Amino acid sequence: MIRDILSVFKDLNANTDPGDIAHAASCALLLAFVPRNNLLWPLLFLLMCFIRMHKTVFLLCLIAFSFLTPRLDAFTDALGFRLLTLEAAQGFYEALYQIPFVGWTRFNNTMVAGGFLLGVLCYIPLYAAVRLLLRLYREKIGPKIGGVKLASALGRLPLINRIVSFLGNEKK
Repeated sequence: MIRDILSVFKDLNANTDPGDIAHAASCALLLAFVPRNNLLWPLLFLLMCFIRMHKTVFLLCLIAFSFLTPRLDAFTDALGFRLLTLEAAQGFYEALYQIPFVGWTRFNNTMVAGGFLLGVLCYIPLYAAVRLLLRLYREKIGPKIGGVKLASALGRLPLINRIVSFLGNEKK
């Protein structure tokens, strides 16, 4: 687990595709907005396990966003209520509810519908923001951190070298 967390910092500077990292953060936000007490959450989680993205970033962002999303519950509930009471969509909801097992997704719950819609709406802006921040980090911040004497001094400490070599051997 520690090796995976350390690999995130290494991947921020490596040849890891920025899209994989941005996609992981965006998918984590989408999943964090959806309540976990329905069939939709595990289905989305399972789907995201098969999508190409940085899985460690996905799990870390999912944990972080899960702590932040309860503060948006009132907004999510209001958004879901507006979505579910759209007169034009009532026929679609009735047809959807008649499909076996779809009712278990609780799409008719205001929190589930609002959370899913909010996650979908936030997906592209977060994706673009993470790509931009990652590019700025790789071009401007990362090289400056590498040149700091404290960072290179920490890299030469015997304890740090042992931890890194131990984690490297653990991989094999």
